[in-house]
Amino acid sequence: MSAESAKVGKMSAERPKASASRISWLGRAFAALALAMLTLLAFWNLLWKQAGAQLAIDPRYDVTAETLVLPDPPEWIHHDLRPEVLAYLGDFSHLSILDDNLTERIYHAAAAHPWIAAVNQVRKAFPARVHIACEYRKPVAMVRVPEGLLPVDVNGVLLPTGDFTPQEAARYPRIEGIQTPPSDAAGRPWGDPRVEAAAKLAEILSPYWTQLQLARIIPTQPEPASRSDLLLELQTRGGSRVIWGSPPDVSRGDEASTEVKIRRLAIYYQEHGSLEGLIGPQLFDLRPANAVRIVPLQEWEPRTLP
Repeated sequence: MSAESAKVGKMSAERPKASASRISWLGRAFAALALAMLTLLAFWNLLWKQAGAQLAIDPRYDVTAETLVLPDPPEWIHHDLRPEVLAYLGDFSHLSILDDNLTERIYHAAAAHPWIAAVNQVRKAFPARVHIACEYRKPVAMVRVPEGLLPVDVNGVLLPTGDFTPQEAARYPRIEGIQTPPSDAAGRPWGDPRVEAAAKLAEILSPYWTQLQLARIIPTQPEPASRSDLLLELQTRGGSRVIWGSPPDVSRGDEASTEVKIRRLAIYYQEHGSLEGLIGPQLFDLRPANAVRIVPLQEWEPRTLP
């Protein structure tokens, strides 16, 4: 073998050794880097826990009733709803905007409040503020029960009574003839379709209620089989009766529409200045599609609705 061939063979043998050495060095470097990163991560986690503990007790991050931001309440709500919203969170000792679940918790707490009809958005801000975009319920009528008057909204949802003085309650349309008690607490539907139907009629007639001197709405069937079987009657302060007929959201081909019924009452009032007759209370039957029927109440037989 020539000297040159021996030299080439020796160099070929040394190459694997050099490659193995480099691979070993890279492995040690990678392991050292990984260990350094793990050490740094553990150190950072420790610092974050210590910082988080400090932030958790920082009052700038505390959420209280005063840091909740709600839309201005309407005129029929006379008290601060914010403490009550927090009360719907249940048992809690401390709230912070650092809590990842805070907005969801506040959302459900606000939605549970009987005065709040819908929650559109909840967002956090610094310093500690929780902004709640929501819609309030509006009372449209008072339901007469043995214990007194209970407010409801247009959907027949029971509302809190504490915001109404007797004088304020008296200004709302009154729903009478309801024998069923509310099925649940405030913020939930009454559970009787007659209450919902009467509440919808009260909302529609609210612009005319005072002028026409209306006093009450009375559903006339104790237990209707369906909403289409419901009949509603109005009574004026002077004793006249107005057979309204089907609920406003029920359409019957043989019955005048809601718009026609309202127009008939408005025209009669404009022409006579009252729904009472010259000789006393009257009965208006608004149901016929072609014309309203008006007779003195004393001539109406039978005295109950047909």
